[in-house]
Amino acid sequence: MATDVKKSGGATGGSQTESLRPCHVGFVHEGKTYEGYTFDFSETGMLVLCQDPPPLHTKLSLSLEFPNSHAVLEVQGEVVWSNRHGPNDRISPRGMGVRFTNPDPLIMRVIGQLSTQYAEHGHRYMCYYS
Repeated sequence: MATDVKKSGGATGGSQTESLRPCHVGFVHEGKTYEGYTFDFSETGMLVLCQDPPPLHTKLSLSLEFPNSHAVLEVQGEVVWSNRHGPNDRISPRGMGVRFTNPDPLIMRVIGQLSTQYAEHGHRYMCYYS
């Protein structure tokens, strides 16, 4: 599965193409560190693409590292959708939907602003985390 999305246009609306790099997501489950990434997120949650997602109702601490940012955002969430054993396709990607719990308003505002950079990619998986 590719981790870059081509984005066309730019400030001048030309045909210049640039890669939209994903947000790196780190999380710990049962004492083991896992990694994933996301293009689909909002102030309420995110779809984390990963090979070994935790089961439903798992509470997680997540570390979000956005491209071109030196800051790491720490958020808490709960797994509300998980695809561990099913097909891995566009309808049902391998990963998990995480709803943020006890969100810090400032961090959620930053995540909301960052999500606008990915708006062209869309929020087709929002139903998995909201």
